[in-house]
Amino acid sequence: MLDSAMDQTMRTITQADILAIMEAMELRFVTKEKFADLEDRINLLPTKEEFFSRMDTLFGEVNAERDENEIQRAQLANHDQRISTIETKLHY
Repeated sequence: MLDSAMDQTMRTITQADILAIMEAMELRFVTKEKFADLEDRINLLPTKEEFFSRMDTLFGEVNAERDENEIQRAQLANHDQRISTIETKLHY
């Protein structure tokens, strides 16, 4: 009785079933080839130390630019003040 019930519910896996399973696995799991390609791409990225070194350099440049802009704003304000004083004295 048990054997006949199992025979009805079990069936043989066909080549088409195997191909369908393999395709589903390829969608969900990384193949060796894809992993090697991903590894090659990752190796192109900078290391953590290289990244932070570049970021330190970049932020240093940004801070230098900000300081330079602040100095130029102060000089511009000074020039504006001096020009206003000269124009006032000349009644211009």
